[in-house]
Amino acid sequence: MVHSLLGCQVSEDQFASWEKLLVPEVAPYFYVADIDLPADSLILSRKTFSAAGFDLAFRDTYTTYAVSHDAGWVVLLTSAQFDALPLLTQQALLAAQCQHKRGQVYPWEQVEKFLSPFSVEIEPRCVTISGSRYVVLDTKIWALLTPDVRRQWLIDYIQSDTPTVCLSSEYASRCTNPIVRQLAGTFAATSGANCFSTTLACVTHDQATARTIANFWLHQEPFFQGLARRGYQLRTDLSVSTPDLSDAVLIWQDANGQAQHACYLAEHGFVLNKNSQAWYSPRQLLRLPTVLDDWQSYGYEITVYSRDS
Repeated sequence: MVHSLLGCQVSEDQFASWEKLLVPEVAPYFYVADIDLPADSLILSRKTFSAAGFDLAFRDTYTTYAVSHDAGWVVLLTSAQFDALPLLTQQALLAAQCQHKRGQVYPWEQVEKFLSPFSVEIEPRCVTISGSRYVVLDTKIWALLTPDVRRQWLIDYIQSDTPTVCLSSEYASRCTNPIVRQLAGTFAATSGANCFSTTLACVTHDQATARTIANFWLHQEPFFQGLARRGYQLRTDLSVSTPDLSDAVLIWQDANGQAQHACYLAEHGFVLNKNSQAWYSPRQLLRLPTVLDDWQSYGYEITVYSRDS
């Protein structure tokens, strides 16, 4: 069975894969110092953790890149290992995840509809800070939920990150670019595929190569090199306000000239856009004003790359 989410088609297999990505068997707990942990715990310095090569999906699930730099240590724990800790240690770790902005920490009000029948069972994963209650999700909580509740939790989680709904396949069929038609309304299998790989795939004529690029994590340097090899150059004579602009790459640059986002503008004012590398970030066909609105709050400058007419 195929389901629609944010205007994208999602299979049962993809939902099953997302469950594993959302709730890994082992979770990272960040902390500053002076927490009583067993001597045989797997404890890493933040520097070692960052260099350890955890896959991108794990980092995206726990938004490890957004965790406060004050948290200089990480302990990796299964749910059973967490349960074996002293109560004071559990509460200290839970509080640290809230304070340092780790992912998979939910305000009680956000998940009460899912967890209220299990108030006793989830208590060891709850912490109160400044009068507000939070739940730290792990496999113990996930195992309590029915398949339908898990599905709704996933849907809510993904929709909270990307509220904009993709245009229907009817609009995608109006695009002459075959890669745009193939990618529009899809999710990558896991984290990695980002805005740069999605955009470069759209300007790649060989479809097999384009599909490979679309699922690849791409840094700014090879992205710009790829644009140049395909004949796309900076066009200072063009802007997002240029009438009938099409077959163009739009790039959002910060005050230091660093590219922070990119998307492909096809014809009819349709844009293929992927907001991030995360597994829960869809490839969406959107109208240009929608993308401009979504990104305007960052204050980036938008430049246009296109081929000579």
